[in-house]
Amino acid sequence: MSGSAEDSVTTVCLMGTATSDQQYRRVAELREGLLANGYRVRDCRFGLPHRGVREQGRVLALLTYLAGLFRAWLKIYRRFRAFDGVDVIVVPYPAHLDVFMARWLARGRGVPVVMDAFLRLHDTIVADRKLLPPSSYRARLVLGFEQRSLACADRILIDTPAQARSLVEVFPQLQGRIHALPLRIDADLWRCRRAPDSNEFRVLFWGTFIPLHGVETVVSAAALVAAHTPRIKFEVVGNGQTADQVQALINQLKPPNLDWTRKILPPDVIAAKAQQAHCVLGIFGGSEKAASVVPYKVYQGLAAGRVIVTRHGPAIEEILESGRSAVLVPPQNAQALADAVVSLSEHPGLARQIAERGQAVFEDRLSKSVADRVLGEVIESAIGRAVR
Repeated sequence: MSGSAEDSVTTVCLMGTATSDQQYRRVAELREGLLANGYRVRDCRFGLPHRGVREQGRVLALLTYLAGLFRAWLKIYRRFRAFDGVDVIVVPYPAHLDVFMARWLARGRGVPVVMDAFLRLHDTIVADRKLLPPSSYRARLVLGFEQRSLACADRILIDTPAQARSLVEVFPQLQGRIHALPLRIDADLWRCRRAPDSNEFRVLFWGTFIPLHGVETVVSAAALVAAHTPRIKFEVVGNGQTADQVQALINQLKPPNLDWTRKILPPDVIAAKAQQAHCVLGIFGGSEKAASVVPYKVYQGLAAGRVIVTRHGPAIEEILESGRSAVLVPPQNAQALADAVVSLSEHPGLARQIAERGQAVFEDRLSKSVADRVLGEVIESAIGRAVR
């Protein structure tokens, strides 16, 4: 490449303490999307282990984390000083702390900052995971911190239009800066052959057992289905915050048709399980956040060509139509979920049609090419406007 051609390429600095692993792939997704747009990517990350908000609430753990954060920021500062010709800084999720560092460094270069907020922080901690009482002083501190961190960015990425609208309602001064960026999954990993012919109807759920997943609803639905027919089998894979409550419910209901693998499995193993399933379950939590997101498992199930059953809500209803490209049920309603699964098992032709339409929606609206286009548009618009 000639010098002039090289100089014309937009250079993106990927900055922060986010790590890339099988559970939190957003960093890798951003990097892949930036490269797909033809940008030069310079990595200025020093990853810290992902710590949940519950763990960070312990004083010793919090102090240890902050000490590690300071050391990582010092390394970021030194590396960034050595970079020439950076056009924009992108801060991957989790970004609410790193964006302060990025803003400070960006001002010295006069370049914009794009923050991947990915989710609403206060809503996640207070409303969804219920780690703080809504009226508490600490909850108000979280809201204030979220407002200040978002104000550091010229452009803010969030995962769905519903979440973007919700964020603007809380922080109207951010109107015009917030953009919905679809998740970016490797569809080739998930695409699989037609669902297996079997006397059993296999239902698959996987996840990290955060409250919005509503795994208790899945367990209760399995118990209801077991009383109706023995040919429907539920498989649950995962672990996390609500696992103990789920275990207690399983001990109480003892659904004979449910198998639980209590650990996080890598995507390729889950994809192999999806090949043997007829139906993939989404989320069933009752929170506002649960209504405003479209989780990875829905993208993955759609890409796999499996019929999706998940809770209704504004985010999913902007993409999928109940009875046509998915089956949408009320949140926290085990009976509705059980009825939906039984109906699909009794009408395999309809289930295949819904699955095929869902897969077509994925290709048209949720594929990597769509996410890459949106990301490119956000980067180009950020370069034209910077926070001063």
